[in-house]
Amino acid sequence: VHMLSNAHHSESSHSGRAELEEEEELFPPIHRETYINYSNVVIVDNIPVIPKEKEEKLVGVLKRIFGQFGTVLNIFIPYTKDGSESCGFAFFEFAYPSEARSAVEKLNNYKLDKSHVFKTNLFEDFEALDKLPEEYNSNMTEDQVYQQQEDLYEWLKEPYGCDQYALRYAEAAEILWNGQTGRPPRHIITIPSLHNNPVQWSPKGTYLVAFHHLGVILWGGPSWKKIRKMPHSGVQEVHFSPNENYLVTFSPQYIDSDKLNKDKTDKGEPQAILIWDVKSGQSLRGFTYAGVFPAFQWSADDKYFSRISKGLISVYETPKMVLLESNKHASIKLDAMVKDHAWSPTDPILCAYIPEVGNNPARVILMEIPSLKIIGEKALFSVFSCVILWQDKGEYLAVSVDRAKSKKKIFTSFEFFRMKEKDIPVEDMKLEDTVLAFAWEPKGVVGGGGGHRFATIHSPEKSDNKTRSVSFYTMIGSNVKKLHTLTNRTVNHLLWSPRGRFIVLFSNNGTFEFYDVENQQTMAKDKQHSMATNVTWDPTGRYLTTYVSAWKSKTEHGYKIWSFRGIELQNVYKEGFAQFVWRPRPPTLLKPQELQQLDDPTFFKTFSVKYKKEDKLRMDETKVLMLKEREKMRNQWRQYITKKKEEYENDKQWRISMGIDPPEEEEKHKKKKKNVDEEEEYLVEELVEETIEVTEEIVND
Repeated sequence: VHMLSNAHHSESSHSGRAELEEEEELFPPIHRETYINYSNVVIVDNIPVIPKEKEEKLVGVLKRIFGQFGTVLNIFIPYTKDGSESCGFAFFEFAYPSEARSAVEKLNNYKLDKSHVFKTNLFEDFEALDKLPEEYNSNMTEDQVYQQQEDLYEWLKEPYGCDQYALRYAEAAEILWNGQTGRPPRHIITIPSLHNNPVQWSPKGTYLVAFHHLGVILWGGPSWKKIRKMPHSGVQEVHFSPNENYLVTFSPQYIDSDKLNKDKTDKGEPQAILIWDVKSGQSLRGFTYAGVFPAFQWSADDKYFSRISKGLISVYETPKMVLLESNKHASIKLDAMVKDHAWSPTDPILCAYIPEVGNNPARVILMEIPSLKIIGEKALFSVFSCVILWQDKGEYLAVSVDRAKSKKKIFTSFEFFRMKEKDIPVEDMKLEDTVLAFAWEPKGVVGGGGGHRFATIHSPEKSDNKTRSVSFYTMIGSNVKKLHTLTNRTVNHLLWSPRGRFIVLFSNNGTFEFYDVENQQTMAKDKQHSMATNVTWDPTGRYLTTYVSAWKSKTEHGYKIWSFRGIELQNVYKEGFAQFVWRPRPPTLLKPQELQQLDDPTFFKTFSVKYKKEDKLRMDETKVLMLKEREKMRNQWRQYITKKKEEYENDKQWRISMGIDPPEEEEKHKKKKKNVDEEEEYLVEELVEETIEVTEEIVND
């Protein structure tokens, strides 16, 4: 047992070393001499020349000016050799490189007085100039030679409009094309991904994130190369900005060290949360962990990101990564402590929720950024909980408010903000039931239709599964209007199709219903995927996937793909399967009038006929290929059987000599006897049909 234990320990140690060596190849260690840099140091020329005794006063003036852009840790003013006067320039050390860059940009050519106009530069720029060779060298390394970059959007040119998806199992992620009509999925590549982490697509589908012990790798392009490496040891979660310009990574192993360094004057940047520039792969700034991830909310244009800190809203500007300049580089302070906030999906508008304090009511505030102008406000009373719910196109905002009617009874009301109308009118809608789920209808990917409806799951009692109902409403008109209600539904989740109109009512027990809201009809009911743990739509709304993840269930791992009408198309069982993720698509480049044309019935019919013919041809081709493959397999089988029969006959004498088979005369006698026995046992059966008696009886009424 001891020897086996040592052998197992040696084997696991060897495996661990090999894994570590592989990780270090992906993320080479950063040596100290290459790590030390002066990216947070600024050189300022044309400051007043002063004697030593006036240094304290000048430092105070400079700190007030440069302190507007961040924390100034140190100011060093050089003096002449005899120490009689300063040299007319100074070095400023900031807490973060982002603050140094902001100071250089804003204070270059700053006029202190008539005789002194500042000239600001980053110290690292001087370093780069100092390292330039005196003579031009035309010999460039392979890394320095310009290479044509791959088209990261090549996958969108797929001629049949197929989508890609990623499967996560074991320690790998497999990328596949969803099958064309009548054809199976097509394998693209298998990507190694260590850790027990899920793979993740960027919001527009440009990159796939793979986790490793020492950081994350972004994959993409037609040849599936490693596009970027972000070294962040122990990283467990990532979050993209909406336009994929920035990536936020989180590593819990730095939480304690960040807390220890918090009060140090010579502290470096926090390392628990890092923000990266996706295009350059450079780390822009670090933040401490505040207990939640994603750590930040992003504006739709990637210009701003924010989080709540001690009841204040800290809004940062990109790419400087500094607090909002229009608010004097400080967090936004409202009348009371802010509990929650959310950005509009389309505009630089921030919605903030302030809970009740004493006799002061709770409030929902709409604020423009960066002007900080309040454009909308609503007071709320007797609030138990509040949730901010933006429609995906930013046309409507719903604020769900739960209020306590009694100690056991909770009812829900909604405040609807019509964001595109003058003065942003607010409408109140009260319900007697408790709302268990709310979902806006997406605007839709074709023609811009839909988006004006929403659905709710509601019940008189929060824990009562039998009496749940699903109601649909529309925002069209001057008031919110109920369309219809589906009663007696066992449902826990609402999943709108990305194209709108269609919705799936999903229950935790694995049953679900496909429903057409436009025509108010059920397309498929009581569909089943036992033990399903996840449900997801493809980006076009054509397919729905249900799957059982090994991370949540011990058995029945696999997935099913359904059509939007509820027809089961694929059923795949895969041991250890953990995740199915559709690749997102970027917004369409078609103009509104072109999208509107796609909704024209005549236009649609023309293309429908065309593509049906193409689908039929592809299905016929698939059938021909299948028949050829079957015939090929049959021929291979026949050849195999013929070959084995010949080998058997050739080995006959050897089998007789070894006593395996009887001699030929004895074998002939046995065969003859067997035939006679079979003749004697031959049984002839004859079926005779005979009518014995027929009786007819007449019964009078």
